[in-house]
Amino acid sequence: MEDATCATATFEPPCGAHACCYPNPLLPTSILCQNLTPSECTALEGSSTPGLFCVDISCPGPACINRGGDCFAAHPTDPGCDNALCCDKVCDQDPNCCTTGWSASCVTRARTLCSSDMCADALPITGTGTFPFDNTTATTDGPLHADCINVGDDAQIAKDVWYCWTSSCTDEVFVRTCGQTELDTKLAVYDGCTCPPTDANLLDCGDDRCGGGNLQSTAVFHAGANRQYLIRLGSYPYSPPPGDTGTMTITCGPPVQPNCPTVTENCCDANDGSTGSGCADEACCETVCGCDQYCCDVEWDAACASTGLGGSGCGADVLCPVLCGNCPAGTVSFVDPPTGVVDARRPNTPQSATPIVGIDMLLVTAPAGADNPSCWSLCETSSTGTANGVIGVTDNGDGQFTVQLARSITPGALTKVTYMGSNTTATLIYHPSNVNGVGGANQTDVANLVAAFDGTFVVPWGMYSLDIDRSGMPTPADIIEAGALLIGEGAYPTWNGTAQPAPNANCP
Repeated sequence: MEDATCATATFEPPCGAHACCYPNPLLPTSILCQNLTPSECTALEGSSTPGLFCVDISCPGPACINRGGDCFAAHPTDPGCDNALCCDKVCDQDPNCCTTGWSASCVTRARTLCSSDMCADALPITGTGTFPFDNTTATTDGPLHADCINVGDDAQIAKDVWYCWTSSCTDEVFVRTCGQTELDTKLAVYDGCTCPPTDANLLDCGDDRCGGGNLQSTAVFHAGANRQYLIRLGSYPYSPPPGDTGTMTITCGPPVQPNCPTVTENCCDANDGSTGSGCADEACCETVCGCDQYCCDVEWDAACASTGLGGSGCGADVLCPVLCGNCPAGTVSFVDPPTGVVDARRPNTPQSATPIVGIDMLLVTAPAGADNPSCWSLCETSSTGTANGVIGVTDNGDGQFTVQLARSITPGALTKVTYMGSNTTATLIYHPSNVNGVGGANQTDVANLVAAFDGTFVVPWGMYSLDIDRSGMPTPADIIEAGALLIGEGAYPTWNGTAQPAPNANCP
């Protein structure tokens, strides 16, 4: 019945996975709520919401059942919207949204009240700043993660709300609720905005990472410009209040810390605070204190110098691995592409809506423990668009790692990727139509490509030299494409006569 909750009414059957709220066939002005499959709910012209049955929520009013229209897009002549629970929250504040039409102001209310309640409805947000949240009536639909356990605590993030964040930077990003709510928060960040998220794309999970006994949280991860990340914000499962309002702040790089640096102590060693808080290296100091304010407000103790309080990850050993010598030494070999490769393949057409193609992932062999992105650096002799960088390193097992770049390497530039533990560098050149990898791109490359198909010329870099059109295999069409790139056919710049950067060129 309308306004009933699991605490005040008996549902038949008593529990299940889907709440179906639908008009009472005997009294259409009232609403019934049952555990039904989505198809059963559709047959009754109801609204089905996964994960909300037998949670202490109110059934929405009749004006919000079986409505069309996106809750987050205006449709001024069509009242209500397609998420019954969101619709009900908005119309409770502004009845016109359910009687007159779903105006822009209704959309604004929806984004504030309910847009991030379920993962599939994650609120799109962009760039840095402060963003409001309200998980008072939110339910839990995200998975458990062992990495979210803090000193034996629960692996779940309760009453979670969701945001699909588009990064405006290539940098280390801090998501914080420190001092911005009374809620005991937990945070998780995932690569991409696919729902449901998994352990495989979990980038960081933070609990009690603000220092000084503060129960709010910080998540830290490496981001690439224009890439999307799923941010999950919720409550520690057993701590009152069960839900609350507040804000979260997103910064590219750590928040500015006035106590960095004010002392001469090594960031990788504990000090007792007798000479002040913080540590001598400003970048490391701000990074650690952005994750745990205690290290700058009180003292740089053993937790600040190592792996953070309770192994939270908010310590110099984790966040400043190069400074602390925690990039394991050992042999590093760039397997695919190998160092020195010249990629002659076609770049994307300028302004193309197609995802950027090119080398944006490297397969390497490296010592165990080399999967910290901070142990890798990238520079380019020139850049078009956003800055590039290493944003993720995955341990594939058997000593192999996949190094993920923020975007594909820049055409016409020299790209250097360096592992800091052994100071081993790979140089990569992206020079379209430069089939022979010598000097630059010109008509000789077309002749060499023809000869390669005749078997009288061996290209130096295999598919990087042969598959010009990126079809996945070498064909005669690659000869046509190589010539088209040289003369700048269509929207492509002209590559004929352009010199490739020298292998020993320095980055800016």
